[in-house]
Amino acid sequence: MSSPTVVNRSEVKVSFLPAWRYFFWGFFVLALFNIALSAVNLARPYWTTRRATFRLGCDCIGSALFCWLLKAGILVEIVVPNVSPERAMQITNAINLWAGRAVRQRYWSGL
Repeated sequence: MSSPTVVNRSEVKVSFLPAWRYFFWGFFVLALFNIALSAVNLARPYWTTRRATFRLGCDCIGSALFCWLLKAGILVEIVVPNVSPERAMQITNAINLWAGRAVRQRYWSGL
């Protein structure tokens, strides 16, 4: 999954920017931390302020990383059969545009 081409089949190809690697590794490290925190919670099931703070921090970092991913316009190319390259580029641009707008709309509506 650290490759920029996430789907590479004969009928469909989806590619991301090379910056995708930063997001991939960010989510991977966050997942490892969540696994470690869950293992600790399994061994000692009571919640403390410190554990709740770690969980809150993980959730905030994950949310920020996800919003940054949507806003970054990470999608580069979509290749689908029976779709012209110009139309595929329009679809790619529309996906990037609406992903970025979704982040802005949610951020501003929450204030």
